[in-house]
Amino acid sequence: MEFNETELKKAFGSFATGVAVATSHSSGFTINSFSSLSLKPPLIIFNIYKTETDHVDFLKNGSFIINFLSSDQEDVSKLFATKDPDKVSKVSHDISDKKNIILNDTLAHIELTVFQQIDI
Repeated sequence: MEFNETELKKAFGSFATGVAVATSHSSGFTINSFSSLSLKPPLIIFNIYKTETDHVDFLKNGSFIINFLSSDQEDVSKLFATKDPDKVSKVSHDISDKKNIILNDTLAHIELTVFQQIDI
């Protein structure tokens, strides 16, 4: 069976995944490709387009935060899926000791350090 782009988006969109927002010191973006990779050592994996401005920001800073969203934070998920340069100012947030953005009222957040980047 072949899918056109609209049908493919609909099919992928029907697969339930957890949604998070990855944030650095100046911006962030919505991810749903997040997965735990290892507990010892503690490692996670997710995918981002290296052409995105935020990709450069993450590598430059060396650390970032994964903010786990609740089911009632769809508006936050949609906001961080945009290229809006002012998206951070539109949500309540704090700043970590490493100067990363912590979104308020999320289920949880973890601060991480870039361990490895694999270009594909």
